[in-house]
Amino acid sequence: MPTALIAAYAEDLRQGVLIPRNQEASQNLTDILRGHARTLSAVLNAAETQAGIAPAFPAKTGVSDTFSYMMFFLPLALIILVVELVFPIVLFSYTLFAFKQRVKHEDD
Repeated sequence: MPTALIAAYAEDLRQGVLIPRNQEASQNLTDILRGHARTLSAVLNAAETQAGIAPAFPAKTGVSDTFSYMMFFLPLALIILVVELVFPIVLFSYTLFAFKQRVKHEDD
């Protein structure tokens, strides 16, 4: 677990703030920030003691591995096949045959 950024943030909070010409506000704000720093440190300590095993990195995927997901996308592939291939061919065929019939009737 990447905890370095949180640890650095807790250290910044621990340093407190200095408000010129207002020592009481500086002290109050510093106390609040140090309380937050203690909470973050406690969480970090608990996270470091409960560190688990990192998940396995996925294997390298090739083209043949993507075919195993084909059944998940089959409905979408069928819709795309109809819309992009079958419908234009049928529309073209109907238009062509209607045009041929019209030209044939005009010649008669």
